[in-house]
Amino acid sequence: MHKSVHRTRSLETGARPEESLSNFFSHDLLQDWLDEWVVVEREKYRQIRLRALETLCRRFTEAGERASAIEAGLSAVAADPLRETAQRVLIQAHLAEGNLSEAVRQYRTYARLLDAELGVEPTAALTALLPAAARAHQPSRVVAYRCRAASPQGGRGRAVESRNDDY
Repeated sequence: MHKSVHRTRSLETGARPEESLSNFFSHDLLQDWLDEWVVVEREKYRQIRLRALETLCRRFTEAGERASAIEAGLSAVAADPLRETAQRVLIQAHLAEGNLSEAVRQYRTYARLLDAELGVEPTAALTALLPAAARAHQPSRVVAYRCRAASPQGGRGRAVESRNDDY
């Protein structure tokens, strides 16, 4: 744990991130132990680990190492899917890579999760990361309608389905 804290602090003070750190921060501390002192220490370590992964993602993005940034961001999101700061750095990495569709997909997945789990929406700060056109577009429901096609057999109708997917 002390090594994790030291590595996290070095990232926060500007040290160059190591690609292997993403794997280093991939597990919780003593997952199966239920002693009270372990629960407290595990939460401290979890917070340190999440900040480290977010910092890695941000630093890799700034360094132009997009694949490593996205890997670190995905690790942070996997560790805590409801954590907005993890979602933010991952969306920023997708945008820096030039993948608007990935950023929008991540945002929408997060928005659905927040709604389902907590009944809330992403903050305005997170929403503002996306271009206005992407923010304004909301997926529509599947709409089925009938249209009459003129035919020599008496104009039987045909069913047409219109669908606008999330991505």
